[in-house]
Amino acid sequence: KKGGDGRRVQVGGAPPLKKRKVGNYAYSRLSDLPVAKKQFCFGVVVRSSPPQPTGGTDFMELLTIADESCVQGMRVTLFSRDTKRLPEVSPGQVIRFHRVNVELFEGHKCISQKCGVQGMAWVIFRKNPKTHQIEMYKSATPSPTILDSDLQRAEELLAFAASNDGTLAKAHTADAPPVVVRIRDVALSTLMGLVAMVVFAKKEKRTKERVSALLWDGTGGTDMQPVDFAKLIPLFNAEPPSELPVPLYGNLLSFICWLPKCFDSVKPGNWLQLNRVKAQLFNDRMEVTTTDSSDVNVLLPSSDLVKSVLQYGFDQFACR
Repeated sequence: KKGGDGRRVQVGGAPPLKKRKVGNYAYSRLSDLPVAKKQFCFGVVVRSSPPQPTGGTDFMELLTIADESCVQGMRVTLFSRDTKRLPEVSPGQVIRFHRVNVELFEGHKCISQKCGVQGMAWVIFRKNPKTHQIEMYKSATPSPTILDSDLQRAEELLAFAASNDGTLAKAHTADAPPVVVRIRDVALSTLMGLVAMVVFAKKEKRTKERVSALLWDGTGGTDMQPVDFAKLIPLFNAEPPSELPVPLYGNLLSFICWLPKCFDSVKPGNWLQLNRVKAQLFNDRMEVTTTDSSDVNVLLPSSDLVKSVLQYGFDQFACR
């Protein structure tokens, strides 16, 4: 039952609810979200995909959400070791986020967040198919705070989606730049962006010419292990040059480039921005490979994109 202040209160003979502080949250429109941590927002879901395994221990879920200020849609990337922590949401439903990180990639703001950490929470709203009333459908926590203003905002977004169905459909199919992911979060069969440094590269002839490489982006975690080149380098039947600076710690990933125009860019020491590359398994190893729509750009080590990657990892090198 709703109390006078819009909160949900217990009724009947059930035990009284424990008193808890009702949050006074300030929600931003999507276009007004700053590039910062712990942001609060609502959005109507335009696109959703089931969780996919990554190259690490997490699963990854990709969403696109929109609101009146962001009809073109904003990409959301969520991670969790437990798929039950990820929102099971469908297009046409409304999702509310608390304490999510907003990042910048290729000039586009996107949400990238691990579920269940640092107070991050989500709530899904929908229109009940029988009563046609707006209701809370699912949530990350057992008893989220739901105010009348939340239900009203969800109703506004559902009305917005209904009146802009054609525009949102274009946002759904638009070839937007894939969100950048870390090597540890690479997921199978997903087009993505990567920013990483080449630590080894070799041109070879298979069905056609290609460049095989090892990439490093500095990412890791509390369980970060030393890079084991003894196992990785024999896969390429070669040793890296003696003067090559190689990382001591972090995650490495195989990269196959099939685009002749990009061969000269894939050189040891170069930081690369890979767009629309695809992950696949080869001999039980995760690797990323170019597609017909991929492109490869060389970045300066001082560029903001490189700095944005390294701030999440470690910049430690040793020379062989």
